[in-house]
Amino acid sequence: MTKTQEFSLTNFKKNLKPNTALIGIDYGAVRIGVAVSDTRRVLAFPFKIIHKIAELDEIINSRNIGGFVIGMPFQSDGCEGKSAHQVRLFTNRLIEKYGLPVLFVDERYSSISTEEKLQTDLGLSTKKIKQNLDAVVASFLLQSVLNQLGE
Repeated sequence: MTKTQEFSLTNFKKNLKPNTALIGIDYGAVRIGVAVSDTRRVLAFPFKIIHKIAELDEIINSRNIGGFVIGMPFQSDGCEGKSAHQVRLFTNRLIEKYGLPVLFVDERYSSISTEEKLQTDLGLSTKKIKQNLDAVVASFLLQSVLNQLGE
């Protein structure tokens, strides 16, 4: 049985407590990219790469977190596949553990476009990009939502 919250952007915004930051997550089976916003919800920052959900405890307890923005890896046809199922299982664990609102965002092609942008704009090597890519992707996903929340 799925416990995942399905919030629209409007409902997500209504369920957020004022003056709380958001966490952006780019979930992967090996690495989880984490980004954090400021409490005014204006800017997203790549934060770190984690490997277990328990590693979020310190971030949530020290940063006044009010919700999660999670990248959903839809397939090219817009359907959910095996990866999306894994994201939903992970998200259910987040909801059970933290009870915070969740907003899914479409992350199709986000890693590829982010990697290209980092190579083009910053001239970073592929090795340097791979070390931080998941956290940077999480920050781009989170920033796109922050931009919409501020409108």
